Amino acid sequence: MHEAELAALAARDTSRIAANAAVASTPLATETKSRASQQSLAGLRVLVVDNSSINREVAERILCREGAEVLTCKDGQQAVTAIRSDPHRFDVVLMDVQMPVLDGYEATRIIRNELGVARLPIIAVTAGALAGERERALGSGMNDFVTKPLRPTDLVRKLSEFLPEFKATDS
Repeated sequence: MHEAELAALAARDTSRIAANAAVASTPLATETKSRASQQSLAGLRVLVVDNSSINREVAERILCREGAEVLTCKDGQQAVTAIRSDPHRFDVVLMDVQMPVLDGYEATRIIRNELGVARLPIIAVTAGALAGERERALGSGMNDFVTKPLRPTDLVRKLSEFLPEFKATDS
């Protein structure tokens, strides 16, 4: 490399280091406040139910990044227990439909019929996007349907559809 090229690279690196230092010195409170104002699900209380720890973690990360408060369960029985203990604890449930112990369809029927929790939105989460699966989810008492893999934009958009209900019942 020629001296001029090295000088240009050094100048570019120096300006990049200075820019990174400026960002790093930004007060955390300002960054957090700015981030909070961008969180479209701030305060939404979500129960995520999935037997896959990876799927639970992905959903939790997406939702927490958007400001939601998240509790996870690994099967439908745990979800029923959590809702039975406090029916008003959650604003929405993301329920996998195929799980061991108690699947999402049966867990939803129990939540709706035995626990009498009719207004809690329950959104089916499944790897299949067939019309029959959507109908089965809705027939079991679920309110809506999302497919795996979860895409952050699609998930946030779907949950945002329930925000007016969340705000109306929160008071």
